[in-house]
Amino acid sequence: MRPLLALPLLVLLGVSPTPSFQSKLVEYDVDGTAKYANTTWNNGAGSTEQRQIRMPFHESFVAPAGTLAYISAQKVKVLSTPRLNGSVDVLSDGVA
Repeated sequence: MRPLLALPLLVLLGVSPTPSFQSKLVEYDVDGTAKYANTTWNNGAGSTEQRQIRMPFHESFVAPAGTLAYISAQKVKVLSTPRLNGSVDVLSDGVA
């Protein structure tokens, strides 16, 4: 049984990405019915970035071939800073 379990692992390791000296342009475009979105993505430095963006949004960078590129965006309701009485204004309700 062990040789059968090792075979899929060898197949996965046999698929190698393009050599790292090559690079690719990565472009993220976020648009939709919302005005603002909370986003998470990996950036050109290879780290994860989280930010609230105003849409439409565009980000591009060059990354080594084989780098995982991802972005996640969720529409968001934007509120004002709470007043002394605790009330807030809705600056954007999450839709255009």
